[in-house]
Amino acid sequence: MKHYPKGCTVPLRWVLCDGCGLCIDACEKGALEIRDLSPSFTEKRVCYFDEPGPQNTEKVCDLVASEVKRGIKYVVVASTGGNTALMMAEHLKGLNVKIIVFTIPPLWNDLYTHPTIPRDVKQQLESLGARIMEEAPAVIECGPETIECQTSYTSRRAVSTYSIGELLHGIGGQGLPTAVEGVFTAVQEKEIPVGVETIGVGGTGSGADTAIIMKATPYEQMLSGTKENRFDLLEIIAIPKKKQRYW
Repeated sequence: MKHYPKGCTVPLRWVLCDGCGLCIDACEKGALEIRDLSPSFTEKRVCYFDEPGPQNTEKVCDLVASEVKRGIKYVVVASTGGNTALMMAEHLKGLNVKIIVFTIPPLWNDLYTHPTIPRDVKQQLESLGARIMEEAPAVIECGPETIECQTSYTSRRAVSTYSIGELLHGIGGQGLPTAVEGVFTAVQEKEIPVGVETIGVGGTGSGADTAIIMKATPYEQMLSGTKENRFDLLEIIAIPKKKQRYW
């Protein structure tokens, strides 16, 4: 058995230790103690919903509020009719955060049956400090058909916009691409400064079931800009286990 000097901190194999403390009780010499984890380690849990859909909205709002209290300053919430955005704004009321609402532009009414935000709901949102991007086109769906992807130090290749959307769908269903696109659009509209950590919130059909933290990035630079400006999904706060696609 190897002996260590008194007061020595001995690293353990963390994969073999669950922090139960039984070794402390078993040590006859009283030589063991539990200390705080390294400051470089942060333990967080992802909230997984069994089913996608609006029944998860309240929980998503609670989780986002917790992250805002930890220091996130920007939240982009996707909301077609305004009800999800209003619920989020109520949960974040009084907190130091900018709320941006990502919604369907009125000019899309001829193409989609989704309702636009009614005037009374707009007034409530604005009274709570929310900024509604009502005229902003969605950057992925309405942007260029291809963007450049850095494939080496010197080479780039065109990547289909639709493939980016489909990849996000495959990872997170409807909510993830919506949440990501909302943040990209807010950057495009200069509602969010480039580089800041931002929460994006999306849903499946209606309500909210997905929340992420990503670095605010210019969409055209998400795969080929400077490393600091490329797409970076920092954390998943909540996501449904069962995925649903638009088509």
